[in-house]
Amino acid sequence: MPQQNPHWLDNELQFARLIAEAEGLSLFTPDATRALCSEMDLSERDFAHLLGRARKWFDRAKEEVLKGTKCKTKRKSVCLRRTNHAHS
Repeated sequence: MPQQNPHWLDNELQFARLIAEAEGLSLFTPDATRALCSEMDLSERDFAHLLGRARKWFDRAKEEVLKGTKCKTKRKSVCLRRTNHAHS
């Protein structure tokens, strides 16, 4: 049975990961961006800035977290999943 990955419980890491992955999949379409901006009372410029901050935070955290792991997958964010099944 796979072990629980302690990084899964790190809210800052996982929330930034969620945003970065959604952005990477182009889920923030113009319509979605306008709706989110309206809901969050943000300008599109502020929204873009927030996305950039999340991406930058996640990229730094991911590198730091994965520095000492033995994750052998090409897609390193797999090692941040709920279980450690990607580790060897």
